[in-house]
Amino acid sequence: MKPFYLKIGLSLCLLLSFVACQQTAEQQLSAIEQLESQINAQSSAADIEKLEQKYYLYVTCYPADSLAPEMLFRAGTLHLKTNKGHEAIADFDRLVQEYPDFAKNGEACFYKAFTYENILMQLDSAKIAYEYFIHAYPEDNLVTDAQLCLQYLGMSAEEIVATFNLNDEDTLLKKESSLP
Repeated sequence: MKPFYLKIGLSLCLLLSFVACQQTAEQQLSAIEQLESQINAQSSAADIEKLEQKYYLYVTCYPADSLAPEMLFRAGTLHLKTNKGHEAIADFDRLVQEYPDFAKNGEACFYKAFTYENILMQLDSAKIAYEYFIHAYPEDNLVTDAQLCLQYLGMSAEEIVATFNLNDEDTLLKKESSLP
């Protein structure tokens, strides 16, 4: 009995995708922009899910369109903002794999590392992802941030502040010792 329901479910999904792809790219973009303007901190999970679906639908219907990677990037950042770490990572990985020349791939790799660190709390994976980002995108504006993230990876806020205080004391001692 399960294979029957599975076939029906897959058929419905294909039919819905076909019908949805009948909209023009402009119509889909307009719907996305409208939803994006309505989404805020008080938005319901249903509204956020609608926007996610619209991003994916655009990428599915228009994979060769110049805006397809942007829609996938937005899906990843939306997942990041809503603490859906596994989904965010999947989006960023797919983006880099399917659109290797997209201008925001460096940012996507940084966000992947950030997701591992701050949402999934997988510090070993975060370390690997930060190191990959620094190596793969050495000229990116976020490299300094990634280096700092690596330096303080796994430390609590108190421990980080303590290192600042130690650095200040070391600097003060060096200044005092250099006085005549």
